[in-house]
Amino acid sequence: MATKKDKELVRRLLAIAADPGASIAERDQAQLRASMLMARLMIDELDLDEANSEQITTRDMIIKGGPTTASRAQATALHRIACAAGANTYHHDNRRQTRQQGRGPHIVLHVVGYPADLERLMPLLAAVQAHAAVGWDAWRRANPRRIKPMKASTRRATRDGYILGWGDAIAKRVRAARAGAIQVRDQSAPAGTASTALVVRSRDQRITDYLNTLHLRKSTADDVDYRAYHDGVRDAQASGLGANEKGIRGHHHLLEGTTAS
Repeated sequence: MATKKDKELVRRLLAIAADPGASIAERDQAQLRASMLMARLMIDELDLDEANSEQITTRDMIIKGGPTTASRAQATALHRIACAAGANTYHHDNRRQTRQQGRGPHIVLHVVGYPADLERLMPLLAAVQAHAAVGWDAWRRANPRRIKPMKASTRRATRDGYILGWGDAIAKRVRAARAGAIQVRDQSAPAGTASTALVVRSRDQRITDYLNTLHLRKSTADDVDYRAYHDGVRDAQASGLGANEKGIRGHHHLLEGTTAS
């Protein structure tokens, strides 16, 4: 079951992920470690007796940027991670809004889920948004010969492909951690108790049913460069090899008193 040390470790890992004094590799590794631990905690803390009575709620994220920016790709990447964690999203596209009309061009990402889950998920999504952008900047600097001759539309497709690949790599780890936690919990449960897997599927279906009542319009997918997509997957996976905190040098003061699990 989840412990206070586990919860504190997630908080401290996310602090490292947001620390500008840490290296890119350290921040990425902390973020990936936090994502996997968060997914497990969401299952460990699930009260099977109360699960079907929980109220669905929505939290909002603002993703700044106009039609030619990475905002749409970021929203899609965060959507896939949210779904992997048992939540979901929909969005309002305000990328053509001017400052005179409001806050300027942006997307409002509405994250739908259960309150306790969203408490953990929202900081993670914010960290992933920043990390994918940093990863793209590093990729762009490392590949000047590929970038310079590109047309603007090709460059955008390359950027969006990289960001989606980055997000999918995180989503895959979250999904695997969540599935592993469900399996462990069901294997150790006393005979005759409710199946965690069945309860989780029921909770997920409730979120889907809720979204269906909103009659949302499906959006079309933008073109992406799938070579860059695989680069994004590779970079996200490489940054979290082992998915533990041993490679986070210079930040052990933040991890003191915690135990990895």
